[in-house]
Amino acid sequence: MSSCKLSIIIPVYNAERYIERCVNSITSQKIDDIEIILVNDASTDNSLAECYSLSNADSRILVFNNDSNGGASVARNKGISCALGEYIAFVDSDDFWTKDVRLKEYLEFLDSHPTIDMLMFQMDSFFPSSNKMVRSGSFPVIACEIESDKWQKSFSVLN
Repeated sequence: MSSCKLSIIIPVYNAERYIERCVNSITSQKIDDIEIILVNDASTDNSLAECYSLSNADSRILVFNNDSNGGASVARNKGISCALGEYIAFVDSDDFWTKDVRLKEYLEFLDSHPTIDMLMFQMDSFFPSSNKMVRSGSFPVIACEIESDKWQKSFSVLN
């Protein structure tokens, strides 16, 4: 694959029950100029086979395999080293994006604000044991400029 607008890196460890929903939530977004990098971190279940199955169904999905488990940070770093996107996003393998993730708008915003270094958006956490959804943060989207390892400016955007 040649360069693309967005590389989405997903560390995968024993996620055979979740990875399909995670990836499908991304491929259903209204943007084609992406690559999805699945980094299997020496899973002991059928995660790797599930990753290859997803990759066979969609050429935007790339699979890399770590021979030994190094943890999510190692897997993310491997994904970064393989990424060809202008921008990078991280998603955990047991997470999924809802339809209200306006990915195309966020990328347009980043293109029109070249000084922005980081974009974060709100997250809901679902707890199956209690059947409850908990919202993380009250912001719709936060954009940040980072200078000298300090947050120079942050502001809410895309309400």
